[in-house]
Amino acid sequence: MNTALLALKGELHGVVQKLDRDDLYAGIKLLISSFIVLPLLPNEAIDPWHALNPYKLWLLVIMISALSLVGYVATRCLGRARGVAVTGLPGGLVSSTEVTLSMARESREGGRDTLAVNYAAGILLSWLVMFFRVILMVAVLRPSLLGHLMWPVGAMLVVNVAFVVGYYLRGTHIASETVNEVPLRNPFSLWSASKFGLLFALVLLLVEVSRQSFSASSVVWVGALAGLTDVDAITLSMADFAKNADMVAIAVQAIVAGILANTLTKCGLAAGLGSKGLARRIVPASIAMALAGGLGLFWV
Repeated sequence: MNTALLALKGELHGVVQKLDRDDLYAGIKLLISSFIVLPLLPNEAIDPWHALNPYKLWLLVIMISALSLVGYVATRCLGRARGVAVTGLPGGLVSSTEVTLSMARESREGGRDTLAVNYAAGILLSWLVMFFRVILMVAVLRPSLLGHLMWPVGAMLVVNVAFVVGYYLRGTHIASETVNEVPLRNPFSLWSASKFGLLFALVLLLVEVSRQSFSASSVVWVGALAGLTDVDAITLSMADFAKNADMVAIAVQAIVAGILANTLTKCGLAAGLGSKGLARRIVPASIAMALAGGLGLFWV
């Protein structure tokens, strides 16, 4: 063990040097949230609809925060080249929306429209992370749901990869080194974690109220509404919702509705804030992914 630690001493020292004080504080806050705050929360429903369990809510908040923090730390430690293929993918581990906004705005700068295909590849790569996050969360929390979800989500993922490869190969002759790195900030803070917890609680409440007061299909509309801002919350709530076998189809439809709403929202941001060349590439890709997801639902 001592020999192994000595052999890795240089690498570990390099990793620590790449992290600043805020990054270390974020890690400490995550540990406090996990081992001090979590055990103090009641592990039972506290609302009339029996939808909100503070312990389970905070546990899932920790899960999402840890996932984002690990992606951020990996990006800081491994470094990022200036090519969009390397910038977009790790950037999506932290926030695909931030990558979309940053690259869209950058594509409008003087002369940057010639790099539109590179920016499109980078943006779509950041979106790719969303599909893997959804798959990972469902695999951990509700494995029985994964087989049903893979048809629509897998279809969207394949279409996304196809466009990324096409755009990347088309843009290889362009000097991608001129593309700036996307500025990233540490995604974890107690305030951001609390906001996500409130959003997640709201989604859970809306899902349960919709199920009890309206038809089960109204949950799909809740998924679409929640997906306008965040896919994680609706994915986590549907993983819990699908504990009843007869709700699996509705859960899959709600998750896909959230993904589609989120994808089309980011498409609108890229097309509205980006260059014309970027819009010409992002819009067809988004429409193709939406159609693939819709068709995939027929096999659920």
